[in-house]
Amino acid sequence: ETKVSKENYFVYTTLSLPSDYLYISWTTEDLDGKSANASHIILKKMKKLFNNIEVKQYKYKPDYSLQTNNHIESKNSNLIKVSTETNSELFGLEGAFTTSVSQIETYYKCPFSYLVTYGLKVRPRDEAKLKQTDFGSVVHEIAEEISGELFSIPEDSPTEGYELLVENAYNKIKEKLRFAKYELSEHDANVLKRVKRYAAKSFRNIRKQVDAGTFKVKGYEVPFNSRGESELKTYSIVPENVTEQLKLINIEGRIDRYDLMEDETGHKYVRVVDYKTSTASAGITEYDIKAGVALQLITYLNVVVNSFTENAATPAGALYYVFDSDIKSVSEHFTVVSDSQKIKSYNMTGYVLDDEKVLYGMTGGNSCVIGGTLNKDGKMSFKSKSMLKTKEEFEEMKNIVFSNIEKAATDISNGDFPIKPYKPIKADKSPCVYCELRSVCAKSTNVLD
Repeated sequence: ETKVSKENYFVYTTLSLPSDYLYISWTTEDLDGKSANASHIILKKMKKLFNNIEVKQYKYKPDYSLQTNNHIESKNSNLIKVSTETNSELFGLEGAFTTSVSQIETYYKCPFSYLVTYGLKVRPRDEAKLKQTDFGSVVHEIAEEISGELFSIPEDSPTEGYELLVENAYNKIKEKLRFAKYELSEHDANVLKRVKRYAAKSFRNIRKQVDAGTFKVKGYEVPFNSRGESELKTYSIVPENVTEQLKLINIEGRIDRYDLMEDETGHKYVRVVDYKTSTASAGITEYDIKAGVALQLITYLNVVVNSFTENAATPAGALYYVFDSDIKSVSEHFTVVSDSQKIKSYNMTGYVLDDEKVLYGMTGGNSCVIGGTLNKDGKMSFKSKSMLKTKEEFEEMKNIVFSNIEKAATDISNGDFPIKPYKPIKADKSPCVYCELRSVCAKSTNVLD
């Protein structure tokens, strides 16, 4: 009741401010084209106060004529070119271009989205509620905090021990989270409890996965950058066509986890694990790698490999681990499914080196890691053959990834930012579906098609 009263007071205050004119507008459709009704302020109160009020309806008609100024040129609704001077100012292009893999992925998902997000730095209004991205922040911060303690817990400890570890870690890191300054609703507070609960289950399972094989964790939340703040080297690319604006591309980032295994000769095998908080964002296909929207795993893997002397390390695995929610349908719930299905739900996905020594070192013959099983002849077998990659295939993926990074950096330095969203194999995976800029570009996948 107090919130409603405050809202009415704020509305009254706002409507009372003008001295000469007051214009009120509202949309008749939402972004999906569904009809939207005006608020009761318009429908009831304003019409009651001013019974002769005039209401006009306007239909949006985009202007596709040539629009130019000294900064941005748009020949039609989809092609946007930013001038060299403005572009350099927006992105700090002074020869060396420093970027992250996630930013490059954003460019490939939609160049216009990249311009607005990282160039103009437009942000949606911050709201006092939990967002999906907050779950990832919680998990990553907790992972970094407990990294030194995770393997000090006895191997057969119950989930309660991990829940205590997670709760203690959360109390240490909660002040740095985006929503720390807000008072969460009961619903969001309950969601946060669930996040911590399934995080504890997941960390317990991560411990089992690491203990199953001979790969050992070497780093959690490890940064790599050009400022020399990490044991890992910065990955730099010299573009094929060097310009005044683009002479060098520096890639920065933070690797969730990387593991190492050494053979009897001391040669190292590298496994990189990226933590995700939803299955929707944890898929990787060769189509997405070639399209430039799934570059992180392969980049991070090669950043670690490149940090050792030449030929001293080999890519062994690029994997996603999903901190999936414990909210399930009845048929999928943990109280219903078999033990083998429970184990399968925690399996990592991605790519692994097709080498018996590496596969056994990664799994110890246990199916709880990547789903492979040990045959009678002592060899690992997989239902999904697409997970297995040769050294040559890992090298080919690396070349595709870094070629995509170079191409995106070149296009950005040239000021090319068309409204051209990436077209996935499945229509529901389009970046337009959840894009916060749909109302800005006034486009959708259907319109572009």
